[in-house]
Amino acid sequence: MQVRRGVMGLVGALAGWCLYALGEVWAGGLLPERAALGLSVFGAVFFGGWLAMAGPLRLMRAGVGAAALGVVVTGLVLAASLRFDAATGILEMPDMVLAMVILATLPLPFWITGAHVGQAHGGRAQWGWAQWGWAHYPTLFAESWGIVVRFGAAAVFTACVWAVVWLSDALLALVGIAVIGDFLAVGAVPAVLTGAAFGLALGVVSELSDYVSPYLLLRLLRLLLPVVLAVMAVFLVALSLGGMGRLLGGLSVAGTLLAMALVAVALVSAAVDGRDGTAAQGTLARLARVLAVLVVVPGALAVWAIWLRVGDAGWSPARLAAAAAACVALGYGALYLAAAVAGGGWMARVRRANVAMALGVMALAALWLTPVLNAERVAARDMVARYAAGRIPLARLDLEALDRWGRAGAAARAQLEVMAAAPGQEGLAARLAVGAAGGPAATRAGLAALMPVSPAGADAGPVIAALEPWVLADWQAACARRLEDGAPACVLVLADFWPDTPGDEAVALFLTPEGWLRSEARVIGPEGVWQARPAMMTGEGVVQGPQAEAALRALQSGPPGLLPVVQNALRLGPLRLIIQP
Repeated sequence: MQVRRGVMGLVGALAGWCLYALGEVWAGGLLPERAALGLSVFGAVFFGGWLAMAGPLRLMRAGVGAAALGVVVTGLVLAASLRFDAATGILEMPDMVLAMVILATLPLPFWITGAHVGQAHGGRAQWGWAQWGWAHYPTLFAESWGIVVRFGAAAVFTACVWAVVWLSDALLALVGIAVIGDFLAVGAVPAVLTGAAFGLALGVVSELSDYVSPYLLLRLLRLLLPVVLAVMAVFLVALSLGGMGRLLGGLSVAGTLLAMALVAVALVSAAVDGRDGTAAQGTLARLARVLAVLVVVPGALAVWAIWLRVGDAGWSPARLAAAAAACVALGYGALYLAAAVAGGGWMARVRRANVAMALGVMALAALWLTPVLNAERVAARDMVARYAAGRIPLARLDLEALDRWGRAGAAARAQLEVMAAAPGQEGLAARLAVGAAGGPAATRAGLAALMPVSPAGADAGPVIAALEPWVLADWQAACARRLEDGAPACVLVLADFWPDTPGDEAVALFLTPEGWLRSEARVIGPEGVWQARPAMMTGEGVVQGPQAEAALRALQSGPPGLLPVVQNALRLGPLRLIIQP
């Protein structure tokens, strides 16, 4: 028992050292970018899978499974990275990162289940849907939630270890002893210590599986069934009375619906449990059955909301990912509905639906990283086709997005350049020429020419000149989006927000693709350099949709309206204490 704990701690320490070494490889450029990406993905998947499966399985069997999974995921990621000239371009696409995470995690319970089944049959793997197959649902259910609980407990222990280390360092520093701080300053030590603590915790938690089990968490989750069902019922009643007009907000609405569908699926699964003997009984079981019937509603509404958004703005990788997630939610809803209304044995049908949907999600994630589902190619071709058909005006043509979509975006830009040579496409040629100028100076000049300033005539040059490269790219992409009248979806407000300090401060406002208004602030620091500062909204409600667009148009066409914030500060010598509004 003690030996296993030590081995798990060593595995965790090795994982920490390897991840630290990979960080050094990236920082020093010691390997080609694509090779470094492959090693990083393999290391993360291998060590994460090994630590996750080493509790219920022998270390060797868990390592073999983690290595096999790491090879598969790494191969798919490297193949998908060929869509970009720079291999790290794949890491800037949230949909691809999500596909990687799915492929690195969902197969783990299936491997554990197959290994358990093989041990039960003298080491022979049993592949099939039989009671003792790799899809044996009670084992899948227990191991899936077991991984969550083990990792959660290990994370808490690791945080406690670091709290003790920091407190010990602070205590010894009071008497002039800095040995702990000096030790932690050695390159790989923090990563190795974190990994060792995490692995040791997993070893201890695995030994106490009879005490540290997921069933407490599952029982608590079941208590949320009446609350979620009541919220869902109120939503449906309000929707039937108020109409569907409230669901025209785009991806933010779809995201809320998908999140509710995911919560409903998790609660139904927690109620159904792994077998009838441990499933919810009585009133909770009936509530879970009603909720299973209603899961299809947010899934279907999310599909509809995304369809409306795509019809208006076209495809993008984010909208394709949202559409895929909506189809998954609709799939769960349809299967749950069929299971709940088909008579007795509905819980067994829900369990089979969960296995089928898990396999489907894994297949979808794998296809997402192959040419079969190249989201960037689909989005780029759709943009060109919509512009050629006159469905996108030139003012709303998001050329900056093409630059983020890798080689598919470059091919689409080449198509647009061919179109720009035709008579009557002088405006398109001018837009393309601005983007082709390249270089940081040209990018800053392009943003300064593109970004509206309030009040009109104010000099935004110093603010834009001080922007970090990644902030500059973010602002440029945000301003490339357009309002309904073709105006940029951004504005930079220069005004005296801080009367006690000389000069104006700056607040940049942007309309996100989901219809929300976000803000960033810049102020002149002590050394005369523009610096980022947090900005927050106060008051009642949120600014989104038509209200957000109206706010941007008002600032673009007129001077900013400033209101004083009335508050007093408590004088504490050279300092002042204020209550944040």
